[in-house]
Amino acid sequence: MGVTYGFYDSIGGDRAYSATQLSSLFDGIINDGVFMSIGDALVVIASTGMNVIVGSGRAWFNKTWTNNDGALVLVIAASESVLNRIDMVVLETDMSEEIRANTIKVIKGTPGSSPIAPTLVNTEFVHQYPLAHIYVGAGVTSIITANITNKIGTIDCPFITGILETVDISDLLTQWDSEFHSWMDTLADILDENTAGNLLNLIDDHIADYVRNPAFGPATGVVDAYTFSAMSATSLVDGMSVYLDNVIAANTGASTFNWSGLGVKAIVDAKGAALTAGKMPLSCIVGLRYNASTSSFQLLGEGGETLTGDMVAGDLLAGKTGYSNDPLTKITGTKDLSNLSAGNIKSGVVIAGITGTLPDGTGKVGYANGNVNPASIGNVLTVTGMAFRPTLIMVGGSITGGLAWSIMRDNILGQDWSAIFFIEALNGLHQWRSTGWGVPPTEYGHVTYAPNASGFTLTWENGYKPTGTIYWHAVGGP
Repeated sequence: MGVTYGFYDSIGGDRAYSATQLSSLFDGIINDGVFMSIGDALVVIASTGMNVIVGSGRAWFNKTWTNNDGALVLVIAASESVLNRIDMVVLETDMSEEIRANTIKVIKGTPGSSPIAPTLVNTEFVHQYPLAHIYVGAGVTSIITANITNKIGTIDCPFITGILETVDISDLLTQWDSEFHSWMDTLADILDENTAGNLLNLIDDHIADYVRNPAFGPATGVVDAYTFSAMSATSLVDGMSVYLDNVIAANTGASTFNWSGLGVKAIVDAKGAALTAGKMPLSCIVGLRYNASTSSFQLLGEGGETLTGDMVAGDLLAGKTGYSNDPLTKITGTKDLSNLSAGNIKSGVVIAGITGTLPDGTGKVGYANGNVNPASIGNVLTVTGMAFRPTLIMVGGSITGGLAWSIMRDNILGQDWSAIFFIEALNGLHQWRSTGWGVPPTEYGHVTYAPNASGFTLTWENGYKPTGTIYWHAVGGP
């Protein structure tokens, strides 16, 4: 703005001065704030219903003055039904060309479970200064002194004091006194004339409430018979608890606990059973809670559990992990089931995601037998319609010079059949022949074999089929 000066008489309007230039005369003499020595210093008090009163007074802000020469009644908006809010009484200066005025008004706050005061406006032209915060509780129909927090005298709205003036805060003390009495009224029901004594009793009762406030301290006594006296109790109450910060020795079996000499009580686990060794480990914090219905102390947390597994890597599927008797050592499985197939798993059983298809012969062994005239079949005997798969067959009959019998079984390796042995009783001589395991169908003893799901087929070489009635016997499963 450069160098300015004044004031000189104006001749023909050549010496015009603005309000700001006139007000600057007081810079350095008067600071922004509320004059505490004028009227009621704009202190806010409760009125009737939802009304408050701003007392008389004068303020100086932004080179402008505001004077309230009487009790100014302001209406607080109706309370919310559920949430609380904080409204604010402010002194506002508006230097914009269209307004150019100062006002005292109420700024409504935002409702909330933990409300906060509105944010003050502070722009180039508009400035707001707080005179008081008004707490509007949910559902209230009136404002009382305890709901008002005056802000005059704070850094946001300071007092203006003159030379040798003192700050008179008696009105503020009236508010604080009202709040104190309101607090005291809430204690009237629990405090009698001996306030200090009753308050001390309440504190003592709270400390001794071991249901809500567990006791804490070292255990005494001997192993399996623990005691506690660090925090005394006058009686055993259902739910009272204690945390022992140093068990003198780990328990070796069933244990007891005696609190303040009120009686020896069993210590039980979460299921109500007597403790086993190690449930109360040394150098650990152990919690106990009294159960009046069983007259015992229940162990909290089941401490000291020992792993006793014997699993090794080969017992666990490859890629899976687990623990045995050491909770700090992870075991990675090595059992390999990659060669597992449906054909060697019992039908309907699922192993490692593979559903078995191997027939279940349990309780389903079948037997069949028959005979046939060799003249009616040529060199091939075919038997069908069995209710089972034959796994062992004996077939034979008369041949020239004696008898011939063949015994064969289904190969367990999943291949075709093979004869176990072949017996000939020819001309008084017995011959024994065997194919061995895994030999595919072959001519052995002059006959070949082939199985199917419900029967079998036998084929003889020319000249070796029995000449008499052919007899066969079959046993097997599905």
